[in-house]
Amino acid sequence: MKYSKNKRIISAMVLGAMLTAQWGMISANAEDNLPSSFDLRKSGLVSSVKEQALLSSLEADRTSIEPFENCWAFSAINAIETSQMKNNPIIDLSEWHLAYHMYCGNFGYPSPTGNVFDAGSQDALQEMGMLTSWVGAVDEEDSPYGNSEIVNSNLTMKEVQNQSKYHVTDISLYSPSDRDDIKSAIYNGHSISARYTQSQYCYNEEHHSYFLNWDITENQESSLHSISIVGWDDDFPAEYFNAKPSQNGAWLCKNSWGTNWGEYGYFWISYDEKLSDIYSVESEKAQAHMNLFQHDDYGYSGMMTVSNAEDGAYSANVFTANTSQWVSSVMVYGIQPDDFEISVYTGITDAKNPTSGTLSASKKESFQNAGYHTITLDKPIFVEGGTTFSIVAKTKGNRIPCEQASHTEWNNADGSTNVSDSVFTMELLNRNFAENQSFFSANGTEWTDMYSIPEETYTYSANGTESTTNMKYGNISLKAITQDAGVVNFSETESHIKANTNITLSNLDNADMYYSLNGADYVKYENPIVFYGDMTITAYADTPDGLNTSTTMRFQEAEPILSSLLCIENGHSEYATTTDEKNVLHYYTDKGTRNISIMPISDGSISYSGNSIASGEIAEISVKGGIDTVELTVAKDNLTTTYQLIVEEVGAEEDFEIGDVDKSGTIDAVDASLILIYSAEVGAGETPSYADDDWKNRANFDRIDDINASDAAEILIYAAKMGAGE
Repeated sequence: MKYSKNKRIISAMVLGAMLTAQWGMISANAEDNLPSSFDLRKSGLVSSVKEQALLSSLEADRTSIEPFENCWAFSAINAIETSQMKNNPIIDLSEWHLAYHMYCGNFGYPSPTGNVFDAGSQDALQEMGMLTSWVGAVDEEDSPYGNSEIVNSNLTMKEVQNQSKYHVTDISLYSPSDRDDIKSAIYNGHSISARYTQSQYCYNEEHHSYFLNWDITENQESSLHSISIVGWDDDFPAEYFNAKPSQNGAWLCKNSWGTNWGEYGYFWISYDEKLSDIYSVESEKAQAHMNLFQHDDYGYSGMMTVSNAEDGAYSANVFTANTSQWVSSVMVYGIQPDDFEISVYTGITDAKNPTSGTLSASKKESFQNAGYHTITLDKPIFVEGGTTFSIVAKTKGNRIPCEQASHTEWNNADGSTNVSDSVFTMELLNRNFAENQSFFSANGTEWTDMYSIPEETYTYSANGTESTTNMKYGNISLKAITQDAGVVNFSETESHIKANTNITLSNLDNADMYYSLNGADYVKYENPIVFYGDMTITAYADTPDGLNTSTTMRFQEAEPILSSLLCIENGHSEYATTTDEKNVLHYYTDKGTRNISIMPISDGSISYSGNSIASGEIAEISVKGGIDTVELTVAKDNLTTTYQLIVEEVGAEEDFEIGDVDKSGTIDAVDASLILIYSAEVGAGETPSYADDDWKNRANFDRIDDINASDAAEILIYAAKMGAGE
């Protein structure tokens, strides 16, 4: 994200006030026995390091390396991945999908740049709002990084929500000073998304450490950058930074600049560094037939003070159910750590009064962190199709979370005019804003429609400059999560489970259920289904309406998993790739290499060739040259999985030179043309004609990660020199 001292001044002022309020009351809740150092890699709970730069598919010549400004998407997606790795050790979610839909033309924010992938994130409220609106996350294979076809998408927000494989349920915010709270979250299996001011002059390459000091950098050469905090070390020496901080200690951070930057993609940030937008995520696997009711499509962007709210402020959102469904939970936004009292009213009789129906459920909950939180009702509430229901929230404070937008115009002394909009713009606020949606109250009985609040206007003048700011409040950040009526729920939501697990079926309608096992005839469900191996279960509830909505789940036996295997040689590192054969990995070594190092990640016990190695640790192994096989095992819960790592020396299968792409025996212009064709196909998001690893190794003439026009140019230069007898 580009740094600008003058960027959206009004927005920055509003956000600063909001964050101060959010953080002001957070108190440490970490256990006293937190270790002095910790590394999530050793717990096997960190996904592979990604690379945000790639061959630009949006450049006309498709030859330039494009360092997209979407680091925020990597840190946000990594937070979701980490929250799910215990359930899915090889999870790989799409940053590209989130980065595009944040600014997509159909419903996204207005992009401040021509290329939406360079738009950055103006503040973390943007990605948090999108994710809690179920815009993502999807699997990487469903929206691969760099695929330019996505820009042709005309999907609505609802259609994009339906693509999601995981839903964010909670986002907890942290103050930079709440070190123990941040440590506690990491220790309990969460990566932390955070931002800092990046300057190349402040990075120490020897110790892979960073601490910002304005005395050794240049303002115009700094930028905001998002990373993931995955550990800490209280004893990391202050002397290891280019500019010495006031204390020892640093955060272990995962970057998005590939494994050949830093220490295999990781680095250390001083405790003294001024971090911002610090948050952790809770998520769950998206279930079929679940629905999200909301009026704040973009989430929380401001707060409104309710006057005379001596006993706490009340807020409410009113919704209409198109079909019969069950309200199961409510998502709130806490401006600060707070106590919530949630009420659900059904059968609303007065459109102007959200409490005019029947009080069907209520629940109290307290949260220690500001942010988004999901409250599960003690008992789901039935809402008949075509009827109106409301969600009412009472908080201790007198402020309610809502949408807020501003527009400012400056008339300067020289006659020029400047215009500035808040990140969440007036156009977005007004897009679906209407009466009888969101309400607030000081006492819970007399309600005011948010739509009736007029715009507020503020004027300011100084040194010949006059400014006028129009500010407006929108809908309230309060959501309802429901499930369609007549749906069967499975006790197991993950596809890989332990042998002999009892799979129970249930439905909120208390209807009889029928299931089919592996395609057999349907039988009435009466007892739990014992999982004995690969099985597919299709079930439906026999409801009076006769919908008989079916749900299908396939279950396979869980086994110990190697989440990733980083291979390191001669100052270069990359992950071993999967093959068509199960549990067989592949890695190419340079010619003549006889030793490589490996860094495995797994939550099981790892060994290679009979030697133990801890997750996140590095071990050196010897290879014979040619094609060699290294055996690795992962053990957990009395189960063992064996992996074969095929280590292949470049050119071992066929002795062709690097650069001899077509294997003609000569390095010439034909080889360069094949590389250009490949580069254009990849740039266009197409499947390249030549894609096997051996071809890529011959084509990667300059031995840099990407195969592009620079390889073709180097080949042409080489061919010319050979032709000239040089």
